[in-house]
Amino acid sequence: MNFEILFNIIGFTFNTFLFTLSKLTFLYLLYLHEHESKETWTAAMTVVLAVPEVISLVKLLWCTSFLLYGKLSDWPSPPSFVSGIVCSIMESTALIFFVMRIGPKLHPIILIPLLSSVLCLKIVSLYFKKGMRILDHDNIDSNTKSLKNLLCAAFGLISVILVVATSFVTGFSQILTISESLILPTSLLALSFTWCPGISTFTLRSREGLVDGRKNASIIYTILKLAVLFVLAIVITYLNRLDSFEESFYSLLQGFLSLMSAKPIRDGLLLHLFAGLLSHASTYLSARTCLTCSGIYLPTIFVTPLTVLIICFDNFYGFFHIVKLSALSGFTLAPWFCLGIAILLWLLPFLMLGMNHTPVPNSILKSSESNFLSFTYNNIFFEHHLHLNYKPEGIHTRHDKTSEMLTGVPKVSKIFICTTMYREAEFEMERLLRSLQRLSSSKKLSHVYMESHAILDNGCKGNDLGEFALQLLSLLQNQLNIARTEVYANRMPYGLQLQWILNGGIPFFLHLKDTQKVKPKKRWSQVLYMNYIMSFRVTKAYNWIEKKLKLCEMESKPFNARYYVDERKFYGVDALDNETKIPTIRCDYASSMLSQYSDCTAYTSGDETSYWSDDSELSKSQYSTSSVYLHPNGLDVPKMNGKLSASNHSAVNSAYVYGLDDSGISWAPSTIADMVRNDVSIHINPKIEEKSINTISGNLINDTKLNMDSPFLPSSEEFDSRTYILATDADMKFDDDAVLDLLNTCNGDLRLGAACGRTHPIGERNRPIVWFQMFEYAKDFWMIKSAQNIIGSVMCCPGCFSLYRVAAVYQLLGEYAKESVESSDVFIKDTGEDRWMCTLMMMRGWKLKYCTFAFNTTYCPSTVEEFLKQRRRWMLSDLANTFLVMRHLPRLVRHNACFTAMYILYLVQLFLIVIISPGSTIIMITAGLDMVFGITFVVPSILVCVILLVYMCICMFAPSKIQTYVTILLIFIFGTAISCVFIGGAVYIIKDIIRDIESDSLEFQEHYLLILLTSSVFYAAILHPHETWIIFLGLFYMFMFPAMHILLPVYSISNIVDQSWGTRDGNKASVPKLVCFPKIRKRRKKIKKKRKDKIPATLNSSTHNFNLFDKHEDEVEYKFWKFLRDFVIGATVRTGTPKLEMAEKLRRLRIKCIFAFLICNSIWMIILGFLFTNVTTERSKFNLFASVSGSLYGISFVVQIIGMTVHRTQDTIERFIRKSNRHSKRPEWIITKDEKPEAVKNGSKK
Repeated sequence: MNFEILFNIIGFTFNTFLFTLSKLTFLYLLYLHEHESKETWTAAMTVVLAVPEVISLVKLLWCTSFLLYGKLSDWPSPPSFVSGIVCSIMESTALIFFVMRIGPKLHPIILIPLLSSVLCLKIVSLYFKKGMRILDHDNIDSNTKSLKNLLCAAFGLISVILVVATSFVTGFSQILTISESLILPTSLLALSFTWCPGISTFTLRSREGLVDGRKNASIIYTILKLAVLFVLAIVITYLNRLDSFEESFYSLLQGFLSLMSAKPIRDGLLLHLFAGLLSHASTYLSARTCLTCSGIYLPTIFVTPLTVLIICFDNFYGFFHIVKLSALSGFTLAPWFCLGIAILLWLLPFLMLGMNHTPVPNSILKSSESNFLSFTYNNIFFEHHLHLNYKPEGIHTRHDKTSEMLTGVPKVSKIFICTTMYREAEFEMERLLRSLQRLSSSKKLSHVYMESHAILDNGCKGNDLGEFALQLLSLLQNQLNIARTEVYANRMPYGLQLQWILNGGIPFFLHLKDTQKVKPKKRWSQVLYMNYIMSFRVTKAYNWIEKKLKLCEMESKPFNARYYVDERKFYGVDALDNETKIPTIRCDYASSMLSQYSDCTAYTSGDETSYWSDDSELSKSQYSTSSVYLHPNGLDVPKMNGKLSASNHSAVNSAYVYGLDDSGISWAPSTIADMVRNDVSIHINPKIEEKSINTISGNLINDTKLNMDSPFLPSSEEFDSRTYILATDADMKFDDDAVLDLLNTCNGDLRLGAACGRTHPIGERNRPIVWFQMFEYAKDFWMIKSAQNIIGSVMCCPGCFSLYRVAAVYQLLGEYAKESVESSDVFIKDTGEDRWMCTLMMMRGWKLKYCTFAFNTTYCPSTVEEFLKQRRRWMLSDLANTFLVMRHLPRLVRHNACFTAMYILYLVQLFLIVIISPGSTIIMITAGLDMVFGITFVVPSILVCVILLVYMCICMFAPSKIQTYVTILLIFIFGTAISCVFIGGAVYIIKDIIRDIESDSLEFQEHYLLILLTSSVFYAAILHPHETWIIFLGLFYMFMFPAMHILLPVYSISNIVDQSWGTRDGNKASVPKLVCFPKIRKRRKKIKKKRKDKIPATLNSSTHNFNLFDKHEDEVEYKFWKFLRDFVIGATVRTGTPKLEMAEKLRRLRIKCIFAFLICNSIWMIILGFLFTNVTTERSKFNLFASVSGSLYGISFVVQIIGMTVHRTQDTIERFIRKSNRHSKRPEWIITKDEKPEAVKNGSKK
C-alpha cells in the first residue's frame, strides 16, 4: 500500500512538472514572435504542430501491416471517410491560425485558461445524450436525472456562448483585429467539433460500426493534416510578406534551415517538443497502470493555475522574461472581462464532469490502442486533447477483452513440461530434475496445473533399459528420493513408459523410445509428446481441474493444482468417484521405503504372465491372487479386476517398481526382464482385457493409406487459451519465476503462439570458447530478440526453454510431422525443428515474443570441435529457415500482422548481411591492415581468398580431427589480424578527434559511425545492469568475429553432407553397479508370506469392489499409440528419402551452395575493392570503411537500439506492475488473436 501511495506521488509530481514545462515553453515561443524573424518563428510553430503528427505517423507505419489478409478492407465507410478528410482539414486549419494569429496577441493569463473551451461541445453532446436516454424510462427518478443532465448540457451551451462573447469583447476593445476576433471562436469551436468523441469515432467507423480500420484511416488523415499544415504555413508566410507564393515557399524553407542556428528559439523548441513527448508517454503509462487520478486528472487541474502563478511570479522577479503584467494595466474593462470568461471556461468542465473527467480504466496493462481512440497528441492543447481522446471503457475492437477475472471465475493455466533427451551426462540430467522438483514444490505456481514428460531417444530396446535410462532412474532415487514412492511401468508400442509423482505433487512421465520401433531424433520425440498431450493428457487435466475446483468450492478451500499424499487418486481419477474402502495393513519397520507412512494398502495382482504374444498382439491369461503388493497410503490408484493401476487410461503390461532402501545404493544396471527373473522389484501384471487388439478398428481408419491427421485428436475448440507446452532441453536449469514470467506473458496476449526466455550459457569447463558464447548469447538476446519483439515478432523461440500455446501447436502438427523428402528438409525439419515450428506458427498468424526476465541456463560446447559441429547444424538450419521465410514472405505478410513494413525491411537487410558477410569481413580485415599498417590492400585479399579455398577443400575431404586443427589455426590467425585492425582503428579515431578538438574544427566524420556501432553494445549492457559484467567478454567476441563470419560459413557449407547431430554423440552414461537391498527384499517376502493366506478372503468380500478401471479408456489409448506408431512415428513409416539417396542430394546441394557462395561474395569483394582502391587519403579510407559498415548495419542498428530501449522499458514496467498488483487484484487486459469477427460496436455500453 505504501508503494502505491509513492507511485501516485511520483506520477503526480512528474506529470505536473511536464505539463507545466510544456505550457511555459509554448508561451516562451510565443514571446519570441517579436524577437525573431517571421519566417524562422513561423517555421518553429509549424514544427510544434507537425512533430506530434510525424511521431504518430512513424508509430502507425512501424506497427501496421498493410497487406494483411482482410486488412485492406478495414476502412471506414465512405460517409465516415469523407467526414474524416473534412475534419482533418478543419483541425489543421484551426490549429495553425489559432497558434500563429491569435496566440501572440492574447495575454498568457487569458490564453492558458481559454484553451479549455475546446471541451464545451463534448459536454453538450455527452449530457444531452444521457438526458435523452434516461428520459426514455418513464418514471420520476429518470425524469429527475434527465433534467439534471439536460441542465448540464445547457451549461455546455453557455460555454459556447462565452467563447463567442470573448470574440466580441476582443474585437470591440481592439485587443484583436476584426479578422482575428472572428478566427478566435471559429478555430476553438472547430477544434471542439473535430475532437468531440462522437465525431472522432464516426470518422473511423466502418459499415459494421467497428473501428478496426482506424490505423489505415489514421495514416491517411495524418498525412493530410501534415500537408495542410505546410501549405497553410506557406500561406501565412505569404500574408506576412505579401510576396509571390514561390518566394514565400523559399522564405519559409530558409526559416526551417535557420532554426538550428537561432539559439533562443532552438532551445525553446527542443525543450517544448521534449516535454510534450515525455508528457505523451507518461500519460499513456498512467492509463496503463490505472493511475489516471494522480497521473492525469490532478495534473490537468493544477497545470493552469500553476502556469498562471509562475507568470505572475516572473512578472515581479523577471527570471523567465516571458511576459509582463503591464499588458493588463490601464484598468480597462475588456481584458478583465476576457479573463473572467476564460476562468469560467476553465472551471466549467471540472465542475460538470467531476471525477468522470478522467475515470480509472477497468483493468491494468491495457494498451494505448485500447485506452485512446487516436494515435496522436497535441502539444498546445495537450491535456484537453488527451481528455477528448481518452476512452476508459476501451475501444472494443476485435482484438481486446478484459481478463476472466472480471467475471469472478479465473481460468486455471495448464503447463505440460516436455523434455527431449538424447545422451546427456549425469550432471546435465540432474539439473533438469532439480528444476522440475523446484517447480513441483513452488508456492508461486501452486495454482497452475503442471505435469512433466521426458522422452529419451534409445531409452530401451525391447524390455532392456538403456544405459542413459538407468542413469536417469539412479538420479531420481539418489537426488530426488523418488524411489520412496511407487513407479508404474507400461510397455507401449513405442517402447516403455514409467510414471511417478514428484515430491510436491507433479506427475512425471518418462517415455523410453525403442528406435527399432519408432524413429529417433528430436523432432519425432516432439511429435510423440505433442500428439499424446493433445489427444489424452489435456482432456484428463481439464476433467481433474473441474472436479478439483468443485471440491475446493464445496470445502471452501483455495484451489491447489497439486496431488496430495492423502488423496485417493493418481492422475485423472478423483476420490469423489470412489466410495469403497481399501483394506490396510500396518507396517512396523522404519527403515524401508514406506517408513514415512503410517499405513499401507494391500492389494492383489495376477500371475506374472506376459500378455504379449508378439509385438502387436495380446495373449490371454487368467487372473489369480498369488502375490501381495504394498504401496503408500497416499498413492491409491484405480483398480481393475482385482488389481490397481497407476493410471486409469494406461495401456498394457503394467509393473510396479519399488525403491529399496535409504543406504545410498542406486538402481541396478539390469533390464526389466532381469529384475523380473530375480523377483526383486518389478511384477508384471497380466493382460487387462480378454480380447486381443491387433489393428486399429475400422471405424477409425478406412484404408491403409497414410493418414495425415490423427483420429484421436479432438477439435481445436477443445483447447482453451491457457493450455501450454513448456519445451525444455535435458540440461536446463530454471525456476518458478522464469516459468511464471513466460506464463504471464502468454496469458496477457492471446496472439502469442510462443514465448521464450533469456538463456545463459555455461560451460563444463571455463574456456575462451565458453566466454565467447556467453557474450554472443547476451548480445543477441539484448539487441536482436528485443528489437524483433517491438517491431514485429521474434523469429525463433528455441526449444531449449520456450512456452508454446497448445492451440497454436495444434494448427501445425500435421505439417510438422511430415517426412523429409528434399535435401533442404534435413536442415529445415530435422536439425532446425524449433525454427521451423516457429515459422509455421507465424504462417498461421501467431506472434512470438521474448521475455527478458525468464532466466534459464544451459550447457554450451566447451571444445572447439563440439562448438563447430553444433554451429554447423545451427548455421545451416538458420540459413535454410531464412530462405524459407523469404520464399513465403508474401504469405507471411498476408496472414500475420507482425510483418509490418519496418519488420520486412529489417529482415531483408539481415538476409543480405548473412549472404555477403564473409566477403565484407575479408575486406574489413585487409582494408584495415592497409589503413593501420600500410600493407597493400590487394595482396592480403588474394592471400585470404586462397587460404579459404584450401580450407574449403580440407573441410570437404579431410577427417573431422584435421578439420578441427586447421580451423583452430585459422581462428588464431584471423583473430590476431582483426584484433590489430580494431585496436589500430580505435587509436586512429581517438587521435583524429583530439586533433580536431585542438584545432577547434571538430565536425562529424563518417568514421564516427564506428564509434556508434561499438557503443551500442555498451548501451545494451547498461540497460541490463545485472549482466553488465558480460561486456568484458566482448574481447573474445572480437577475436572470434572472423571465425563466425568467414570460417564457420565455409565449414558449414563444406560439411553439408554430414547428417549427424554433432553433439553428445560420444557421451558415456554413469550407472550404478549394485542391484538392490537384499535385506528389504527378504522383508517383503516375509510380509508376503505372512499375509498370503489372508488376502484372498478379504478381496473376495463384497464390500471391497476394486473394479473402478474403465477398460474402454485403456483400449482407446492403446489404439492411439499403435496408430501413432503405425502411421506417424514408426521406424518404417514416413521415412522420407532413404539416407544414401539423401546424401547424394546433399552433395549436389553442396556444389550449388559453394558456387552461389563464391559468386556472391566475389562480386561483393570486387565492388568494395574497387571503391577502396580509388580512395587515396587515409581519412577518406576510414570514411569509406565506416560508410560501408553503416550501410550494411545501419537500419538494423537503429531498429535494434530503438526496439531494445522500448522493450526493456516496457518489460520492466509490466513486470513491476504485475508484482504491485498482487495486493489490489485488478483484472488484467488481454489482447486476443484476430480470428473471431466478434467485436463490440462503439455505440454499445458495458
